[in-house]
Amino acid sequence: MDIRRKAFKSHSDEYAKIADVVQKYAIHNAKVGFTLKKFGETNTDVRTPIDSTPSDNIRLCYGSAIARELLDIVHKDETLHFKLSGTVSTASYSMKKGVFFFFINRKLALH
Repeated sequence: MDIRRKAFKSHSDEYAKIADVVQKYAIHNAKVGFTLKKFGETNTDVRTPIDSTPSDNIRLCYGSAIARELLDIVHKDETLHFKLSGTVSTASYSMKKGVFFFFINRKLALH
């Protein structure tokens, strides 16, 4: 417990990290509905519907400006036995702080 307390400056800092991870899993697992709210609060901080799409959940979590600039990518290589799918923004979209995350074998790869 002491290590966790040292890692976060405050309860709100810890909650922000939790919300960030929940948003990423909500985008990756778009068929599952996610809801996150603070204890005792009525407003939700993250809410995604069941049977959504990754693009729809990106819109809900990060805004419609980025959602309009998304491209889906899919690649499969039989020789190397792998498949890749994802969503990227177009070159015309820019923001102050970039958001980059990826999943390997359905697990969030932290950077």
